[in-house]
Amino acid sequence: MQHIRSTLNRNAAKSRPRTMHIYGTGGVGKTQLALSYAYERRNQGMQAVFWINSETKGEVLQSCTKICVKLELQGAVKDAQHEANQEILIDCCIKPMLTCY
Repeated sequence: MQHIRSTLNRNAAKSRPRTMHIYGTGGVGKTQLALSYAYERRNQGMQAVFWINSETKGEVLQSCTKICVKLELQGAVKDAQHEANQEILIDCCIKPMLTCY
């Protein structure tokens, strides 16, 4: 948890979004770790947490559509168009982010 805190809170004064990928086999605690961090930060001004289900490519695309619609990103389409919405999300939100591994 300390690694997640230090990585995601680095340069907090800058308004640059930060991401972290948590990966591993099923049952090792990825979800619990992410939820613990989100609940911890909820009362410290975190504005949003978006969950991308990555079990299948289709679920990743559906998650991207849900995020685009929730953020009301220009060009986002609620029904179908998942691949187009993924591109919108990447261009608007993911490319500008600092990605940590």
